Amino acid sequence: RCRMDAKTGSGVTGADIRAKLGHPVVDGDSHMLEFTPVVFDFLKQVAGLEMCERLKSVLAVKRLHQDVFWSRPSGVQSIDTLTAMLPDLYRGRIDDLGFDFAVLYPSMGLIAPTMRDDDLRRALCRAFNVMNMELFGTHADRFTPAAVIPTYTPEEAIRELDYSVGELGYKSIMIWSEIRRPDPEVLAAAPGLAHLAENIHSLAVDAEHDFDPFWQRCVDHRVAPTCHTKIMGGGTTRRSPSNFVFNHLGAFASGSDFLARSLFMGGVTRRFPGLNFGYLEGGVAWGSNLYNDIVEHWGKRNLPYLLENQDPGKLDQELALEMFEKYDNKYLDAGRLKGGDNPFMPRDKDVKLEDIDDFSACGIEKKEDIKDLFCESFYFGCEADDVLVPIAFDTKLNHFGAKLKVTFSSDIGHWDVPDMLKVLPEAYEFVEDGKLDVDQFREFTFENQVQLLGGMNPYYFVGTAVEAEAAKLLAG
Repeated sequence: RCRMDAKTGSGVTGADIRAKLGHPVVDGDSHMLEFTPVVFDFLKQVAGLEMCERLKSVLAVKRLHQDVFWSRPSGVQSIDTLTAMLPDLYRGRIDDLGFDFAVLYPSMGLIAPTMRDDDLRRALCRAFNVMNMELFGTHADRFTPAAVIPTYTPEEAIRELDYSVGELGYKSIMIWSEIRRPDPEVLAAAPGLAHLAENIHSLAVDAEHDFDPFWQRCVDHRVAPTCHTKIMGGGTTRRSPSNFVFNHLGAFASGSDFLARSLFMGGVTRRFPGLNFGYLEGGVAWGSNLYNDIVEHWGKRNLPYLLENQDPGKLDQELALEMFEKYDNKYLDAGRLKGGDNPFMPRDKDVKLEDIDDFSACGIEKKEDIKDLFCESFYFGCEADDVLVPIAFDTKLNHFGAKLKVTFSSDIGHWDVPDMLKVLPEAYEFVEDGKLDVDQFREFTFENQVQLLGGMNPYYFVGTAVEAEAAKLLAG
């Protein structure tokens, strides 16, 4: 991340690279920068003045970990900060960036679905959704905002999804990777300290609620849930009170991995095969690792293999005694086996096979099934300076010749993009360096993003600058 030292030369812009390409460029992850007073204007409009005071109180609480600071371009690149804040200015510069179309995500709004206060969380998500459609929805031909969906319960998620898509007209949505709640024992014993201890829950494995109704509603509305996350603080290994970079390294990948593991192992991709999921800002290296790791774990932890090769009841007791008698010592004493102190005990007859089958929700019959269950549903947002993007296309590296679906994500508006005009030139270095061919670059910067969004909603790109090309691609 953060290289932005494009070899194409300091004078080359995104528009110059776009002119070379025979296809559109779709940015799957631009960011708007909210003007804070306007956020409070819309929160007051949606939920009243008292909710604004609640938000101020939450924002005033000092975090236990060092979060981002000095996070916006300034100096000679001040125009970039203003571009991410002013919709008309962004529209005026989007051709200079080399983008035909972009999906916009919030910045301050990323915290909205993480609020522990139920009323504040729901009100703040609603305020951001009303505000962002009001501000950015008028340029629907060139960019579209993503709605912020709270997911502490399936009911609140469905309520905001129905309103955002059905009433406000959103086509993209953003969810968080996990649910964080105070540890119940700490909350009961010392409510004032509950913010210091929390439990993290997934949306599928050991979930507090059944989220299948929400996933089904996403299918009904033809929207692909996309995930922004960062596992920072919360008692994790990324909780330095002084060093932001220490906390940030690998944080997005870790959060995305948590959600993807949950969805896969919880059988969501099996039960909803047409539902696409996007993971943003974490790259694809973690995805390749997870995919290959699942294949390798299934090979030795699937139920038939366990019963055949790992069942304690099948251990040869006579052989164990013979070997202990032959090779025992004062610690490993054969007499202890004869005396009943035997660790090689048969499997408990009361053990239920479904309880030891970790893959029961996935419905996997053979290793090759994993490729479809994983690779067809998941899309991985990769930024322009992510040198590991080519991993996604390495069919020799990934089991069964799998190719992972990477989507071009600029992260414009944030600290790791020092110059908006250099994002596409930076990405194009993959072609210049021979790490991607032109067809793979087209998949990265156009095709995969269209499939992520348009694969579920064939009307997603109608009325946009990429309508014709997207329709041709989706038609097959």
